[in-house]
Amino acid sequence: MKSTKNTSSAQSLKQTDSEAYDLVILGGGTGSTIAAWTFAKQGQRVAVIERQYVGGSCPNIACLPSKNILHSAKVASYFRRSAEFGIAKRDFTVDMRAVRERKRRMVSSWNDTYLDNYRYSALLLEI
Repeated sequence: MKSTKNTSSAQSLKQTDSEAYDLVILGGGTGSTIAAWTFAKQGQRVAVIERQYVGGSCPNIACLPSKNILHSAKVASYFRRSAEFGIAKRDFTVDMRAVRERKRRMVSSWNDTYLDNYRYSALLLEI
């Protein structure tokens, strides 16, 4: 038996209160989440360590939010060019607050989806 006399309190705590995992994944990006859900569905205990964004940067600050805003810009462009499409041109404005809110709702929805999948995977282990 190893003595804990020269061991820090954090190490001692880890030795007594540790949880056993089959797999620990660093980062919560797309590949990591799919791997975590897959292994959890196979009955393995998986821990995902993510510092900031559930689902990684793509659904939170990169790919999806950018495409969401670009889609709004494309719709605005169609409105500006409506006469080319045989539609009477009307004045319109772009409400950037509404554009940002639409993007935030999309990000929030993806976060909820990711968290629900993590919860579902955890429930599979308890069955």
